[in-house]
Amino acid sequence: FFLTDDGVDLNQALINYGLDFLRKREYKKIQPPFFMRKDAMAKTAQLDQFDEELYKVSGDGDDKYLIATSEQPISAFHSEELFDQPEKQLPLK
Repeated sequence: FFLTDDGVDLNQALINYGLDFLRKREYKKIQPPFFMRKDAMAKTAQLDQFDEELYKVSGDGDDKYLIATSEQPISAFHSEELFDQPEKQLPLK
């Protein structure tokens, strides 16, 4: 389906409302990429098991995978972080 005219305006208003709601509660905004490098995707998915099922673009020796869900790039984004007191540190803001 396509949104047109008032539908586009309503959709954008809902997006803006959601962003304002989260901003007031001091949550960090993040927009994940739609593609991930192979090394980053390998940290969050079992590529040997799913390589044939994931959509990938290959070129110049650099494979990029279309993300299935935002959890994949977000987990890669936080992969070097350690939460020593998760009950106090999570959810991230």
